[in-house]
Amino acid sequence: MNVRRRLVFSITGSFALSASAAFAHGIWVYPQAGNSSANRVAISFADGPQPGSSAMLDANADVKVFSVHSDQRQAMSVTRHVAGELAVLSARLDAPAPAELEVVYLPPVRAMSPGQSTGRPQGGLEGEGRPGGGRGGFGGERGSRGGREGMGASSGRSEFYAKYAALSKGESLKSKPNEAMKVDFFPKWDGESLSLIVLDDGNPADQCRVTVSGPGEWSETGETELGIVSIPVKHPGRYMVEVRISVASTDAAQPSGGPVSRIGTLTLDLK
Repeated sequence: MNVRRRLVFSITGSFALSASAAFAHGIWVYPQAGNSSANRVAISFADGPQPGSSAMLDANADVKVFSVHSDQRQAMSVTRHVAGELAVLSARLDAPAPAELEVVYLPPVRAMSPGQSTGRPQGGLEGEGRPGGGRGGFGGERGSRGGREGMGASSGRSEFYAKYAALSKGESLKSKPNEAMKVDFFPKWDGESLSLIVLDDGNPADQCRVTVSGPGEWSETGETELGIVSIPVKHPGRYMVEVRISVASTDAAQPSGGPVSRIGTLTLDLK
């Protein structure tokens, strides 16, 4: 094993599920065992919960990471680890990985002169040495509060929200919503179907397309109704969920009011 692969695997450990080809790049958070008694949290810009592209991690992004125990949230500091073209952000846990992890990942907003077009959502690598954000986004999906947006909108930008949860059959998350998580998921699994409550800025995200991918390259999509969608899921394992919501920008740096793509992902371990 070469040095690059040895570094990345020492950070993240092995992963049980390779990314589905149906997913474009986004931010993912997932627990991985470290080399000591403490566990690590890994955060990557990839097409699933695995090491991702170092070029996609913006060194100037605003990154917030929370571990959640019941209703107690603890902010975590992260460090950036780069091995060639692969990179992750990681944080060390002094206790076993909690049932929930949350990440808010906001690339910096850059002011644009009138008529200027970025050709893609704002973000991108600005340097090395600090934790960072991302660029790009999923293809045009219908959002709860605004039409369709193709990949690489000319005047828009992207915000990324990632969550990890571990559930047993019949269990649901009982934590209160985090105001910082503009896109949030609250799953429940009964052994036959996976029910998801999807929130957009604290409100039910209506008519949003949700994609769920699982073991064996299985995937299925559904659309929320009043913020709720149910997908048939009968087997335990690691599942990935993604949604994209388009909203109007209110940033002074973007007086044109270009769209903001809120891209949410959920890494879900069903036991």
